[in-house]
Amino acid sequence: MSSSGEGTADLLHGMLALLGYCGMALSPLCGAVALYRRGDTTAAAASVVTGVVGLGVVDAWLAVMAISLLRGGVS
Repeated sequence: MSSSGEGTADLLHGMLALLGYCGMALSPLCGAVALYRRGDTTAAAASVVTGVVGLGVVDAWLAVMAISLLRGGVS
């Protein structure tokens, strides 16, 4: 929360960021379902791999950034 009294704005920002993050992470996985139903199993598998790898890369980046911020590496 912000010390400037903008707690509601911070909370709203966090909620919308989480919604956006989940949407981006789930997009390729939802696409995989549609591709599989259409019979395109190769594209469906590639979509699943993209979703899983992409989510892992973003999570790793977030963890590295959080550690860097906690250590005071970014000003």
